Amino acid sequence: MTAGSPETPALSYVVPTVGGPPHLAECLESIYRDATETAVPAELIVVWQQPAATALGPLNDKDRRAEGPAAFRVLAERLATDHPAFRRAPRIVQFPRPAGFARAANAGIAASQGLWIALVNDDAVLETGWTEALLEALGASAPGEPKASPDFRVAAVQGINLLPPDSKDVVRTDGAGLAWNSRWQAVQVDRGTLAPPPGGAPRPVYGVSATAAIYRRDALVAVSPASESLRPFNEQLHSYYEDVELADRLRRAPYGAVLVPAARTEHGGALSSRGRRDARRRVRRIYCNRLLVLAARLGRSFWLRLPQFLLRDAVDLFRGGKGELPGDPRRPGPLDLLFGWCRAVCLLPRFAGFGRPQPTWAPTVDPGPGSDDGIPR
Repeated sequence: MTAGSPETPALSYVVPTVGGPPHLAECLESIYRDATETAVPAELIVVWQQPAATALGPLNDKDRRAEGPAAFRVLAERLATDHPAFRRAPRIVQFPRPAGFARAANAGIAASQGLWIALVNDDAVLETGWTEALLEALGASAPGEPKASPDFRVAAVQGINLLPPDSKDVVRTDGAGLAWNSRWQAVQVDRGTLAPPPGGAPRPVYGVSATAAIYRRDALVAVSPASESLRPFNEQLHSYYEDVELADRLRRAPYGAVLVPAARTEHGGALSSRGRRDARRRVRRIYCNRLLVLAARLGRSFWLRLPQFLLRDAVDLFRGGKGELPGDPRRPGPLDLLFGWCRAVCLLPRFAGFGRPQPTWAPTVDPGPGSDDGIPR
């Protein structure tokens, strides 16, 4: 693969989305605008998932499936005119129903060809310079090896994710990397603190948030299951904690992750799960997936610590309600915890690798007009 060739892009932007949310246009425009500032040949892949229930009016199923991709293609053509950054037409990977973030991200990554893969949430807006700053930290000027010591191979980088300004125009940090706290909960570093001034030297972090990050392709290949192609995220997690679990595997490989404060992103804060039903589903998956990731991380000692984990979850029943920051999960109810725990019990055998795998279904890939890149349709 030759970086800089129009036929083989060096950088692949992958954007999973469900339906055609209003914030998607701003996200894609920021990608086009930022990519224009770099000299790296790039491609854009949108993973479009048909919503379980749409608000498109009295349309039949065929019309519903076509509406989202058609609207995206019109948007992409307009953006390409304003920001001629990409060497090829954007492509769409389609799912017939919501597939979950892990599976959607895997589908987009598998369809990509770049040496570096930029995974961007559809409610994230990149500030100009985001791509260039992160690629520099990855060592994009010398594609063979990252700018790091032999004992610290950089596999993933992210910038500081910021929340939208509040009513007083105060900007706070959404996250500056992933970490585990003393209660064995995965957290976003510095979440809720005042946004730091621009700039600052890159520094190591435990892992990167999949909100907006760039991964080295060879590192993702190294940690993907041997029987799969390029599927770095554990699809049994569906959504939430999938980036934490990937960070664990990358560290064991061993690879490192770096925070680049000069790169910034405004993150809307779980805009896709603002409804009551989605919020309930979200909190249940968080409590389920935390146990699954801890089981994989701790091995046999997980069972000795399990009472501690369950007690820690139960404490959340009596804490305050939903946090004040956008994207904070609501307080769980007794049924939420019970549902999450029961789901974890059902998934633990398969997650540990000695049960039957989850059934999967294949997406369809729309390569865009005039493309013949050999990807199976």
